[in-house]
Amino acid sequence: TCNFFVGLFFPYMNEALGAYSFGPFGVVLLVTFLFTWIWLPETQGTTPEELQAELVMKNAGVTYHNMDIEGMASHVPPSKDEWDQALADLADEEGF
Repeated sequence: TCNFFVGLFFPYMNEALGAYSFGPFGVVLLVTFLFTWIWLPETQGTTPEELQAELVMKNAGVTYHNMDIEGMASHVPPSKDEWDQALADLADEEGF
């Protein structure tokens, strides 16, 4: 989607800004870098389990779309057979 808009608007930006037509892209790059540097946590040297535990502690007591984050942290994900069965049941319900 972004490539579409860049391709759509770049000729007009190039006509209006000339040699400075890459300035807006530089600004977006700078804002993205600052966001990453300031707000995203450093994860080097931590295991996925440590990251998951930290996120669970951070979001303890928060419910997203009726899902309990704390309960899901200890939940074992469904196997492929369970997914296949659930999809088959859903297809039967929908009449496919």
